[in-house]
Amino acid sequence: MKIRNFKISDSKKLSKLNLFCFKEHTKHLDFLKLGNDKNYIIFIAEFKNNIVGYLVARTIKGNDVCEIISIAVQPNFRNRGFALKLLNSLIDFLKKINYKKITLEVSNSNFSAINLYEKYKFKSIGLRKGYYLNNIDASIMALDI
Repeated sequence: MKIRNFKISDSKKLSKLNLFCFKEHTKHLDFLKLGNDKNYIIFIAEFKNNIVGYLVARTIKGNDVCEIISIAVQPNFRNRGFALKLLNSLIDFLKKINYKKITLEVSNSNFSAINLYEKYKFKSIGLRKGYYLNNIDASIMALDI
């Protein structure tokens, strides 16, 4: 298991993983565009030199807050610590650049993601009604680091 920084050459593989993991979303990530934007942080999870997951976050200029946009892990690699390692990598990186808070939105029906965030002591700070397809609400969560 290895966590590394994003390379532009990862874009196509990440787009396929994004589509596979988030079939229900209408908005998919443009990794080529994000990878060229200095406000985005992308970490890659690899197993035996194959990409099995990613984390995308956005820093907010002039602020000490970072927003997690997406964390995805291939289904056959879930519950093996990849998401934890990706999140740890983000937290370590943000501490080095003096960021103080991480925020995110998560579907109220995504219990495994909610459990992951609660392990890290993310707190629910709000709700977006009907944010996702099929009128599913999103919890807004935050973590002070």
